[in-house]
Amino acid sequence: MLKNTYGFSLLELIVVMAIFVVVIGITGDAFNKLLSQSHIQGRSAQGQIAGIAGLEMLRRDLMYAGYGIPWSFQNSIIYQEAAVSAADSVIAASLASDYNDSPGNAPRGIVSGNSLPVTKTVNGSDYLVVKSALVANNSTVQKWTYINYTSPVKTGPHIWANNADNLSSTDKVLVIYPTYDSAGNFDRQLIMSSGNFSTTFNISAGSDFMNNFRPGAAYDTYYVYGIDPATVRMPFNRADYFIEKTNVPQRCAPNTGVLYKGIISQTNGSIPPQNKLPLLDCVADMQVVYDFGSGSTDDLNALPGVTPPAGVATVKDIRQNVRGIKVYILTHEGGKDRSYTYPKNPPNNTIKVGEVGVGRDFPLGDAVIGTPDWQNYRWKVYVLSVEPKNLSLQ
Repeated sequence: MLKNTYGFSLLELIVVMAIFVVVIGITGDAFNKLLSQSHIQGRSAQGQIAGIAGLEMLRRDLMYAGYGIPWSFQNSIIYQEAAVSAADSVIAASLASDYNDSPGNAPRGIVSGNSLPVTKTVNGSDYLVVKSALVANNSTVQKWTYINYTSPVKTGPHIWANNADNLSSTDKVLVIYPTYDSAGNFDRQLIMSSGNFSTTFNISAGSDFMNNFRPGAAYDTYYVYGIDPATVRMPFNRADYFIEKTNVPQRCAPNTGVLYKGIISQTNGSIPPQNKLPLLDCVADMQVVYDFGSGSTDDLNALPGVTPPAGVATVKDIRQNVRGIKVYILTHEGGKDRSYTYPKNPPNNTIKVGEVGVGRDFPLGDAVIGTPDWQNYRWKVYVLSVEPKNLSLQ
């Protein structure tokens, strides 16, 4: 009986093994690319989540711009605002005086600088200032109450059922009187005691608050807003939004920075490190646009109520004209990805940061970003559109 002598030759085995190695190599390379893309997408998702949280803070501040701040003063006032010599923030120091309403003007709920010189901020982006009782990061600003006229015995302010909502006996507060001016226009007047524009929320009999900051006429109601746990330098809180090249992550493209919220200290007018909050990384530009009902402007001093070149838009100009605020922020998602190519826009490779006629066409490319690899970043423009609730009263 014959046996089957057929089998695989050495050459055949070598060929099969070679094919097997090639297949494994191709599969492994594809798997590595898949892992790499997964890592990139994961980093991008993490950046997006962090960015959304930071931009939500900005959106909230814009919505409540002007909250709890006066439109006029009961008496002559002198107060201090951001310190021009603030050594802990070069940007805040160089720009503070441009946005101060001190020493005696009513505060503007929102102020901005339009496409500033490159020496003052990253790529000549805008600088945004929001003034509101709520923009600070202490528990006092979350609290408010009201006090009605009571005769013949003057009682204290309303006390909330939840004690956590009540101001403490050491909190510094402003007292606002909603009233009408001599021309019959609605007003929010800051109650003062001689030259003092703030007081401590001490409701004990004989205290400054009980003696000097309560209604004195029938039907009057005063509103009490918490400002700071310890001291008041200005009759509002202030937050500055700016892009700065400080603590920029390595994954960010060259010539991008971090969008910061800097809260001005009520103690000395500076932005101390604990008040400098990073909101979004890898930011190349920020443009602020104002909707005034019949059009848009990126310059408050060009509002319809302001006659150029008369000067600066006043509290009244802003109140009567600004109906909406849009903030356009140019950044990129994730880090550099050589497998990705951002679309070119010849001849200038620009991306619109704003809208028709306002904002600017930002020139992506070697000259600004500083690297020929600028196309390997996933560029994106975030848009915040906010209708402020406290800049005017309809």
